[in-house]
Amino acid sequence: MSISMRRLLAEQPFVVLQGAIRDRLERESPIPPDAHVGNASLVHDPRTRGFVEKVYRLYLDVACRYGLPVVMIPQTKFLNREQVAAYDPAMPDLMAEVMEHCRQVRASYGEFAGKIILGALTGCKNDAYKPEEALTEEESYRYHADHTRRLAAQQPDFLYITTMPSVPEAEGLCRLAAETGLEYLVSFVVRPTGCVLDGTPLEEAIRRIDAKTGGNPPFCYCVNCVHPTVLDACLGHFKDRELLTRRLKGYIANPSDLSPEELDGIEELQTEEPERFAEEVTAMHQKYGLKLLGGCCGTDERHMEAIIRRLLELHPQAAR
Repeated sequence: MSISMRRLLAEQPFVVLQGAIRDRLERESPIPPDAHVGNASLVHDPRTRGFVEKVYRLYLDVACRYGLPVVMIPQTKFLNREQVAAYDPAMPDLMAEVMEHCRQVRASYGEFAGKIILGALTGCKNDAYKPEEALTEEESYRYHADHTRRLAAQQPDFLYITTMPSVPEAEGLCRLAAETGLEYLVSFVVRPTGCVLDGTPLEEAIRRIDAKTGGNPPFCYCVNCVHPTVLDACLGHFKDRELLTRRLKGYIANPSDLSPEELDGIEELQTEEPERFAEEVTAMHQKYGLKLLGGCCGTDERHMEAIIRRLLELHPQAAR
């Protein structure tokens, strides 16, 4: 099974992505995730494997009820060879296990499985909210090379490069992704000033990465981990509106309007009432033509269903 995100975004008025996964697993799991491989350990541990499946199903079931394509993202970010060896030196292939777990969950949906798009997660080496810790472009290319190529060998539908605080590290990762031949996207954390966290204007980031990835640029760019008010202010700084409309297609929204620095390491769950959140996200869809829509930390299946209902009011033909 292979599903093209590029084609889906061209044909569909919108595509939904799951709500929070990593945040929910970390907060709700009966056993803490491993410090080295994160939530991948919850898939490997028979005591928590069913719990991980349950969280995924909460989102997949919503999309299934409406007959809508939905993106599912396995927890593969922290699975380079060093991290897996630190977790268990005898582990044969934890990445393959995590990917196969999601494939099995997808297959259980029968005919609807053909509408479940499987991504493969990667991102920055260090803290996603601290651009000063980011790698240079060449450091990024070297550090992420093995992990990216192993992800590609798992044959996901696309590579999901997310929560990038720095353009140079994203450039290195995108060059690697382009070399795999797979479709891929890259998503940045941004400020209301129109810039990625490292100070690079988002408009410039898109141009730079498009120029460096030759015949296989990202199928789209996204913004994640910011509130709709932050996104709206950020995109107001775009000078080239055609570039914005053509290349920025995704938004994985945060229900909190706190800054990245305020959110980093915060213990209390930051959320917003689902209907209000859905109204704000849908407004971004209408204003900027954003098509790939999901939720990050602080969201759950209620938020995603509220978004779907509002989107279907605008695009009733999208259901089934």
